[in-house]
This record gives sequence, C-alpha cells and structure tokens, in this order.
Amino acid sequence: MPERELTALVADDEELVREFLVEMLSAIPNLRIDTASNGNEAYTKIKTRKPDILYTDVLMGGMNGDALLESLVAEGIKIPTFVCSGSFQEDVGARALFYATRMYTDEQITKLGIDIQPDTEAQKRFILQKEDEQRVAQLQVAQNRYIPYDFGFPALSKPVGMDSLLDRTKTVINMLYEHS
Repeated sequence: MPERELTALVADDEELVREFLVEMLSAIPNLRIDTASNGNEAYTKIKTRKPDILYTDVLMGGMNGDALLESLVAEGIKIPTFVCSGSFQEDVGARALFYATRMYTDEQITKLGIDIQPDTEAQKRFILQKEDEQRVAQLQVAQNRYIPYDFGFPALSKPVGMDSLLDRTKTVINMLYEHS
C-alpha cells in the first residue's frame, strides 16, 4: 500500500449503500473516504478535492452517474472509477461504462493491463447512436480493448460482485499509487 494518504469518493443516493461502501473501504490503510449523496455533490467535490478513486452509482437523484462521468470526461478529468450499481437498465449502464472507461489515463490503462472495448450490445448501440465523430473514432480505437464485467475497474459491479470490490480496489491502489 502507498505511504501517502489517498482519497476515495463514494457517490450514491442510497445512504445504506454509501455506509456499506465506506465501511468496506475503511479496511484499506491510508485511504480517506469522502461521500456524496448525488451526482451534483460528487461533481463539486471532485472539482474541489480531486479524489484519487471514484465510486459512483448509476441511478441517482439530480445528476445520474453516467451524466457525472460524461461531464468529467468532457473536461478531461481522469480518476480511476468503479461504477457500482444494482441497476440492470442496459442503456443507463452502457452509458456509465462508456464514460467510466475514459476516466483512466493511458498510463493507468497500461499499468492495470486493462483492455477496453464495449462488451454489450447496449453499449455498442449507445456509442453508435452518437453523432459526434470524435466519439465514433474513439469507439473504433477502443474496439481492440475489452473490460469484462467481473473485472471491475470501470465495470458495472452488480450486488453479487461487491464481495470482490475491495480486492479490486487494493489492486488499483497498489498498481497506480504504490510509489506515490
């Protein structure tokens, strides 16, 4: 684990889920955990506090997780992100995953050995529906990369996958921040 203190931001509109994630993440040494109860609050905290890791729900009051990530990506803000949701709405999850994969720098992607490619038909439909040529070009580049749902770096963690979220978090911290 890194010697310096790292900060994680947990954004979820359900208090019990936030508390669960905070309790789970508290097991990681040198990790300070901040919370946000919606996407707007998370956005403000990200802009002012610049966390090292982000955990976001998909469906939240105010700004959804996908809109939060879309805003951050548009501004060029890169934070290793875990999308954690019980939502099975494919279009919402697809948007969140699309943007979550863009929250990692090229260096982080290389260090983590992540291959990024849309892996569901909903993701592909969402991306292909975008008229923005830059996003279409990004898709063409990204099609040689793949992230399985259960790997979990920017993948959607359904409730059954939460048990491995702590281990995946430790892996990200060790690989990205071990010499910070």
